[in-house]
Amino acid sequence: LGKTFTKIKPTDKGLFYNYNSFIPDKFKQNLICSLAFRIYKIASNYNIFHDNIKRLSSKLHMNGFPKRVVDECIGRVLDNFYTPKAPLITVPRQEIIMVMPYLGRMSIVLKRNICNLVRKFYPSVEVKIILQTWFSKFSNYV
Repeated sequence: LGKTFTKIKPTDKGLFYNYNSFIPDKFKQNLICSLAFRIYKIASNYNIFHDNIKRLSSKLHMNGFPKRVVDECIGRVLDNFYTPKAPLITVPRQEIIMVMPYLGRMSIVLKRNICNLVRKFYPSVEVKIILQTWFSKFSNYV
C-alpha cells in the first residue's frame, strides 16, 4: 500500500568528495544534511528511511567522513522535523505589571516561575513583576 522504495542506479559508485578535501567544512555538512533531508522526504516508512540512512552513512564513511560528523548532521535534520517550533507572534506583546511583596528568596523563585509560565503559555504577554518590601494603598504601581 503506497510504499516508496529507492532504486540505486548501476552507475552509482558511492563517490562524494573526500572529507579531507580542501573545501570548507560547511560544504561537507551541507552535503550530509541535504542527502539526509532528501532521504527523509522520499522514504514512506521508518524501515526504508533507516536502510537508506545506513547506506548513506557507509558511503560517506568510505569517503573519509567521520561517524560523529555524519550522525550530528543527520540528527540536526531530524531535529528540524521533530522539535516543536516556537509560535510566531503576529500581535504586539501586551505588558502586564504585577506588584508582589518581597518575602526573601521565595519571592524571587516565585517571580521567575510566574514569568516562565506566562512566557510559555501566553507568548503574546510580557509580565513584569515588581517586588516591594512594603505595600501601601497609595503605591504608584497599584
